Amino acid sequence: MASIVTPPPYVITPSDKRGVVVVVTAASLSFVWACFLIRLYLRWRPRQWVIEDYFVAAATVLDTGICALIFHTVGTGLGQSVYELDDRFGDLYRIGKDDFAIQILYIITLLLSKVGVLSLYLRLSPKRGHVLVTKITILISAIWALVAIILIAAPCAPSYYWPYGLKQCTNVFPRWVAIVALDILTELIIFGMSIYLVANLHMKTLNKVMVVAAFSLRFPAIAASAARVAYIGNAVNSKDPPLYAAYYMVCTQAHLSYAIMSATLTSFGQFLRPFVPDDGAPKPRSGLTPVPDKSPPGSHNTPDSYRLRALNANAGPKFNSSRRESGDSSSNLKLRPEGELSKRDFSVQCGNAAQHDVLLGEDDSASRVSDDSQKMIITKRMEITVEMERASLMSRARNGIDSRGM
Repeated sequence: MASIVTPPPYVITPSDKRGVVVVVTAASLSFVWACFLIRLYLRWRPRQWVIEDYFVAAATVLDTGICALIFHTVGTGLGQSVYELDDRFGDLYRIGKDDFAIQILYIITLLLSKVGVLSLYLRLSPKRGHVLVTKITILISAIWALVAIILIAAPCAPSYYWPYGLKQCTNVFPRWVAIVALDILTELIIFGMSIYLVANLHMKTLNKVMVVAAFSLRFPAIAASAARVAYIGNAVNSKDPPLYAAYYMVCTQAHLSYAIMSATLTSFGQFLRPFVPDDGAPKPRSGLTPVPDKSPPGSHNTPDSYRLRALNANAGPKFNSSRRESGDSSSNLKLRPEGELSKRDFSVQCGNAAQHDVLLGEDDSASRVSDDSQKMIITKRMEITVEMERASLMSRARNGIDSRGM
């Protein structure tokens, strides 16, 4: 009995490119989800979900929806010669509707990938000037997306272009040239911001190069965008648009997938080591790390308290052993008169400046640090007890008098 061979769903021929579209779309979708799962793993270890992760997650979900639409459009006839369609007018109309949805989602997904990278800038920006430039770039990207959607939908929807061609829709290619030009401009601004970010920072040149190289990973997305608009021009001017549309649909998915993956690659700690520690979270801008208040009720810790790091025991003050052995240490130590008991309370508390004072003994004046109610101060109470053995001193004095009398 001869084995039955299942024929492939699509055969790539000069008049049928649907197989190319399906293979590239499936491969790019798998790469996108692989990078997203890696991102989830990196965030799961420190259990920290930062703001750019939301944008990348939304872009990944939208890209999955775009891939589903591409598969549906290929089943309708995208990538196949117009002369081989069963219902030419009906198939072209359905292809146009799916293509219109793909183009709109394409712009929104690109915007989310850009904002994801720019949100990383907001976390890393050490100065107000950097933050201001980043916010302006986010605004420019949002304006670009709005203008792109208007240029796609307002003059002529793709659902009408596919059945009627250029007789119904004009200036299709020039509009896409304007959209892609603005897209490339925003990508160049994003790359230039990485140079501006590290230009005035005091760090090694190698670290600066690593940061700039991390954000330069989006350069291939610019090449994919330029190739896409070139294939759009071929499809618009062709007499067989469904066949030539397969090429720009491949570039569409390649552009989207790489833009999303580069947003994940940019956030790897290996590239951002000068800013981000191993857990993926940005380094704090101060020497103290805020931690949640887990102190029991009734304790002296406040909600604004900070965990203090342990100090090295060797870092404390050291006394000269030679001077201590020679008895010269008395010149450095000032003791109170004998018999006087000096008590000081020694403790360390953390809290607001409005709540604690710095007390330095019973007869020392209290000082208050009240620069800002949100700043942390350290209150210190030290208790020292000095006791003198009067009996031994008096016996020594009597022995001296007796020796003089003799």
